[in-house]
Amino acid sequence: MGHHAAAIAAIFLVWLPLGLPQRMFGQCYSGTTPTRCEPAEQTFTLNRQPFVNSTCGTPPAPFCNYQYVLAAAAIRSIGCNYTCNSSDAKNAHPASLLTDFPASSNPTWWQSSNSTTSRYSVSITLNLAALVEVTIVTLQFRNLVPMSFYIEKSVDNNQTYSLFNFFQSSCAGQPNTQTLTYATEVTPLCTLISSPADFLSTAFVPVNGRPSALDTTTGYSQNLYDFIQARNIRVTLAENFPIAGQNPSYYYAILDLAVIGRFQCNGHAASITNSACNCEHNTKGVNCEQCLDLFNAIPWERNNGNNSFACQACNCNQHSTTCVFNPSMYNQTGGISGGICVNCTNNTAGIYCETCAKSFYPLPSKNQTDPNVCASCNCDARGMNDAGDCQKSGPNIGNCFCKLNVAGRTCDTCKDGYFNISSDNVDGCKDCRCNTTGSLNSSCTQQTGVCYCKSNVIGQKCDYCQPNYYQQSPSDPQGCQPCNCNLGGSLGAQCDMFTGQCPCRNGVTGRNCSTVVSGRFFPLPDYLILEAEFSLGSYQKVLLTNGENTLYTGTGIASVSNGNSSLLDLGILTPPSGGWYQATFRYSLQGHFAWSSATLEIQAGSEVGIGAPSCTEPNGVLVIQYMQWSVGNNTAIAQSLCLRGGRNYHFVLKNFDVGTQESGRTLDIDSFFLTPININGLAVFNNNRVYTSYNTCVNSLQTLPRPVAVLNACRDIIFQVSTAVFNGTLPCTCNTTGSTSTLCDEYGGQCTCSAHISGQQCGYCTPGFYNFSPTGCQACNCNPSGSSSLICSAIDGSCPCVSYVTGRTCSQCAYGYYNLVPGVGCSPCNCNVNGSASLQCQQGTGTCTCNPGVVGSKCDRCSNGYYGFSSSGCRSCNCSTTGTIGGSCDATTGACLCVTGASGRTCDSCLPGYYANYTGFCQACNCDSINTVSQNCTNGMCSCIRGAVGATCNGCTVGYYKSLAGVCTECGCNATGSLNSSCTQQTGV
Repeated sequence: MGHHAAAIAAIFLVWLPLGLPQRMFGQCYSGTTPTRCEPAEQTFTLNRQPFVNSTCGTPPAPFCNYQYVLAAAAIRSIGCNYTCNSSDAKNAHPASLLTDFPASSNPTWWQSSNSTTSRYSVSITLNLAALVEVTIVTLQFRNLVPMSFYIEKSVDNNQTYSLFNFFQSSCAGQPNTQTLTYATEVTPLCTLISSPADFLSTAFVPVNGRPSALDTTTGYSQNLYDFIQARNIRVTLAENFPIAGQNPSYYYAILDLAVIGRFQCNGHAASITNSACNCEHNTKGVNCEQCLDLFNAIPWERNNGNNSFACQACNCNQHSTTCVFNPSMYNQTGGISGGICVNCTNNTAGIYCETCAKSFYPLPSKNQTDPNVCASCNCDARGMNDAGDCQKSGPNIGNCFCKLNVAGRTCDTCKDGYFNISSDNVDGCKDCRCNTTGSLNSSCTQQTGVCYCKSNVIGQKCDYCQPNYYQQSPSDPQGCQPCNCNLGGSLGAQCDMFTGQCPCRNGVTGRNCSTVVSGRFFPLPDYLILEAEFSLGSYQKVLLTNGENTLYTGTGIASVSNGNSSLLDLGILTPPSGGWYQATFRYSLQGHFAWSSATLEIQAGSEVGIGAPSCTEPNGVLVIQYMQWSVGNNTAIAQSLCLRGGRNYHFVLKNFDVGTQESGRTLDIDSFFLTPININGLAVFNNNRVYTSYNTCVNSLQTLPRPVAVLNACRDIIFQVSTAVFNGTLPCTCNTTGSTSTLCDEYGGQCTCSAHISGQQCGYCTPGFYNFSPTGCQACNCNPSGSSSLICSAIDGSCPCVSYVTGRTCSQCAYGYYNLVPGVGCSPCNCNVNGSASLQCQQGTGTCTCNPGVVGSKCDRCSNGYYGFSSSGCRSCNCSTTGTIGGSCDATTGACLCVTGASGRTCDSCLPGYYANYTGFCQACNCDSINTVSQNCTNGMCSCIRGAVGATCNGCTVGYYKSLAGVCTECGCNATGSLNSSCTQQTGV
């Protein structure tokens, strides 16, 4: 018991009349015998907030403190200087002080608002928060006890209240404990209040004076138990004793209000958890007010007095967890058991779940408590004669009774040849009536009557070929033949049910649409192609002859270099259907490192086209990067594109980036093409086998040369995909000039070309040939020495000549050139324009043809005997035959090259000191340089000085000699002394 309960215990013991039994209870069992048990008493009001409809202090109000003077038998004021103020904790008297822990040193109290009259009503309501067996209700008034107040209780959460006890100044004629009987023991009693000081501490014990409360054998009566139970307590203060004097102020004031009791557990629990009884004795409920579901064999009772009660289990043979009490049955069994099992499980029935339920039968091998003791008859009500149970005993236990056309233990199966078991059919099932042509036998399915058809036959009675089959025949073990409509060539898989003809696409024929109409073809995967060598833009075009062109399509390649200087405006392609395409470049790249990247720019046309709902196609300009072009001859690089059918797309390749290594290389691009790889709504792309095979073929045929074995192996797959994508086949459109026939190869569309004509439609001469005509094209016959290529103009056959080479076949040097060297060309003749009769020289030697008098391989000088080189040639020197050396003269002046002694332009005269001898040649005079008048001579004779003689004057005449200076000097011989006038020539002696 808590402090609050202990504080009021003394009040309870003082007020409790003598003779009331003090009941002490143990646990709920004594050994195996159930005994009465109860939770411990407790206070249900401590610190629980009461609800009061009147409290002083709002607004603040003064009041007087009164005291009852016993000698004067009157109420006297002992002071009026008090104020109740709800905003001042020291002077506030709220309702919460009714249930706080009482303190004797500093008592607190609740006080109502003031009234000018003694008769006014104030109610105090307490919620106990549970169903409580009330032991005592105590009220401790502060100074005066009201002249009239009463206590009520509610068991339905404040919905209704009944009187517990009332207190007033007169109880004349009111019931009291002396007048109570068992029948009237729950009558509310009146407690007399004789003065305002009477019962300042009031304790109300509900069982006090009640007859059954004193019965220790049978205990409290049911009425008394009900009487002392409460969920809510309400105290109503009705009237104060009158106060003498003028203008008295009336109010109510209570120090403490408490309710002590115990949780109501009806004698079946000794403890509480979360405001609910911990029930024993096979009971349940918040207050242990019921028996457990399977313990209703006897009626529930409260453990009262010396009564020993526990709910008893029903016997349900372990097939139910619930029973209900039946008073009649209880009486019929002499009070042994009134429990009837409900909700029997395991298909059992009966008040004890001792029999099998309807439509079930007992298994002899099972014990009655076995959960599987009852097996279902499973009688099909549609096929049984009697809709009741099956046989419950005997050798055919569990067997149902069937209608005429029904069989089976449960009558759930039609006999062979019958179907549709039905309760409406008196015989149970209908005749199958199967078509003998298309069915395997006379039987049909039990539920629907569908006959068992041959593998390719359908219909309720097997009277139709399956979809995609035709021509039902009784001799055919399969019933019908497969349509085998070509997945691409036909518009659908269903053929005519009688003829087997499939619905073919445009330009496709044959029963199963696998034959190409004459004059038409189905395209290869790279049909949508743009040849790079036909592009606009900036690049080097390289045409290839048939012998060279084994790895490329078209007539050649487009060679591009690094940077923005190269650009390929490839042209326009129009996809036939909307969906995914593989955009592929065929190319070759030499070296050791991959080409870094190139940009493909795609400009979409304005056409609406056919949508591609499974992807987002380019709208406007789309830019795609092709990265890492690997090294190799005739390799390929591809990206996937989503395109609309029927829309034009313009493709431009640019921004070529070779990378950082081997930057001087070129990228040789053969062609660009679109390959359909997944087109919306076409069955071929939904067929895994075809789709896988097609992708294998596309990868195998991506580069050249195409292996013949692969082409042959892929023919049927490509036919199916191609005819689906292009909605049939395409017309051959062979060129009437270049083709030998209007028919083309149905596989790919290649026309049969005349000699040396190429192209799918035979529309141009094969590189290396020209003059496109019905008879074919002529060989270029380009001179390999003089041509930069063996491929000539397809129109006039002119070959591309190397430097200074001419002629259609580039077989001769150009005018003014000679000496054709393979791969180099011709050298210039360089014939002098003045000295040559023509600027053309001899082809072998390069020697020019000179004008008269001109010589030299280039005719750049006058010949011997000529001079004055000019546009008119050279003039003859006319040199003296005897006076010149070789008859030549100066090339510019015409001066002849004279022999010694000759002079003049033509050397026809002699120089001074020379003379013309008899032969005509100039001979030196050799005149003595001292003894001659001059160095000239006449006919070889010099003109001597006096004294000199001789043709050259190199001798002295008689009478002269040569002096030491070599001059002929007169001897000067003395005439007298000399023999003569002469002297020696050397000395002059």
